[in-house]
Amino acid sequence: MNLQNLCRQVAIGTVLAFPIASFNVASALAGQQDFTMVNDTDLVMTNLYVSSANSSNWGRDRLGDSVLQSHDEFFVEFNNNSNQCLWDIKAVYEDGSYDKGQFNLCETNTVRVWGYGGEYGPDSGAISSNKY
Repeated sequence: MNLQNLCRQVAIGTVLAFPIASFNVASALAGQQDFTMVNDTDLVMTNLYVSSANSSNWGRDRLGDSVLQSHDEFFVEFNNNSNQCLWDIKAVYEDGSYDKGQFNLCETNTVRVWGYGGEYGPDSGAISSNKY
C-alpha cells in the first residue's frame, strides 16, 4: 500500500468515526432533497452536477457562473415537487479531474468531497455524505 492510499484510508476512517453534520437555517427550511456541498479538497470546483439516478443526463451545472473555492460550501436547492430520493452527484475541478457518487438526498443534508480530485473509483472514498 502506497502512502497516498494509506492517507486516503485514514481520511475515510476519520470521517466515518467523527461525522460532522452541517446545520444552518437554509438546511432547516430545506426541501427533502436540498443539500450543502462541501469542497474539502485543495482544488477549486468549477462544475457541480446533480442528476436523477434514473437518468443518463447530468443536466445543468448547479454552480452556474460561480466556482466553489477550496474548503468552502454551496447550498443546492431543488425547485420541484419531486419525491425522488436517489441522485447522482459529480464534482468537476479546475484541472478537469472529478469525483462522483450516488446519494439518498432524502436522508442526507451534506455531501462532502475531500479527495485530491480525479481519484474517482469504486473504492476511492473521495466523496461522502452526512445524515440529518
